Amino acid sequence: MINRYGWQFYHWHIEPSSKCTVKCPRCPRTEFPNTSWLQKELSLEEFKNAFTPSFISEYVQRFTMCGDVGDPIYCKDYLRIVEYIKSINLLAMFILLPMVVTRKKIGGMNLHK
Repeated sequence: MINRYGWQFYHWHIEPSSKCTVKCPRCPRTEFPNTSWLQKELSLEEFKNAFTPSFISEYVQRFTMCGDVGDPIYCKDYLRIVEYIKSINLLAMFILLPMVVTRKKIGGMNLHK
């Protein structure tokens, strides 16, 4: 896939959840509190349908899992999506809000494969 500037897509920024309960300064949710924000999660099935192994091998070198108006940790399939990415041996960066991440939430997941 080529963008309008002729550059190859390879780094995908994914927002697995638009849910968030933290009121970070400068976040659109905080700046515009009377806006009705979408409350959606990306399921593992939706992720697998969008990023099939053949699509990934051709168009993806890495993922960044981060939220723009939500936090990825609120996605119930988040860890399963991470496991799927790891199973394909891709580089993935995860940006989470530290105040909502607990050892229980990330479990015994081996992040260093």
